[in-house]
Amino acid sequence: MFASVILLLMADEFEQMTLDLDRYRAASLHLMDALGRQQVAIEQSLEVARDPVPLDDHMRTVRSADLRRDMSDRLLEFETARKDVRVSLTSMLLAQGKSGVEVGELFGMSRQAASRLVIEARARSAGRGSPDTSPAPAADL
Repeated sequence: MFASVILLLMADEFEQMTLDLDRYRAASLHLMDALGRQQVAIEQSLEVARDPVPLDDHMRTVRSADLRRDMSDRLLEFETARKDVRVSLTSMLLAQGKSGVEVGELFGMSRQAASRLVIEARARSAGRGSPDTSPAPAADL
């Protein structure tokens, strides 16, 4: 019975991890596109520095306000997806019996940051109605 609960938990965690990784990949591609547009604008700005035109005209030409909004949106999308992947991976690691300290070591982060991931991973699992069978973090964090 206990083994089947663990397998069910891991199946849910694996499915969530796959969804989060797909979103992370898409966010990475969107960010790369935005960085490419930013690079073009930077090159154009360097040309302005060599052959001055009114700065406000140049900023309208490269649509700097749109670039800034787009870059901010892509960075937020990327960071959100990145965090969700870390939470998903943490859920999988916990389901496989890893401790919070081990999670921190695997991610190369502080124990405090790993503890926050563990708490969020457990909250996400509880929100899906999955039984929490991972070890408590208090002793190892």
